[in-house]
Amino acid sequence: MEIAPGLIAVSVVLASIVVTWTVRLVNWVWVRPKKLEKCLREQGLNGNPYRILDGDMEEYSTLTRQVKSQVIKGSDDVVPHVLPHLHHIITQYGTSCRMSCLIGSLCSRRRSAGARPSAFAPSEAAAGKGLNLT
Repeated sequence: MEIAPGLIAVSVVLASIVVTWTVRLVNWVWVRPKKLEKCLREQGLNGNPYRILDGDMEEYSTLTRQVKSQVIKGSDDVVPHVLPHLHHIITQYGTSCRMSCLIGSLCSRRRSAGARPSAFAPSEAAAGKGLNLT
């Protein structure tokens, strides 16, 4: 039984397309985020490790459920109740974590637009150094 050359050519083209898309998908979902994580850690920005698909969502939902079960007193700090995941990250990793740098850069943009000063002033010092992602 002989296979037609046209069928072989089509199957080779389809196989190369599937391999190309698979490589691109793996790069997008796993390789690029891990490279970015490594680059940020080398610069001293710590944080949770990259987890595919769900990330930190389970941890965030657990923190949110714990905070909602607590009553806020008038003398309590509001930040742990409003942004429990951000408060947890900053207390766990300090102000040199990726999330606090992102919040700091957002707050500095808002400040330049004439808004009130940010509540995340320590993280703005870390964000002011800049991120080198190359």
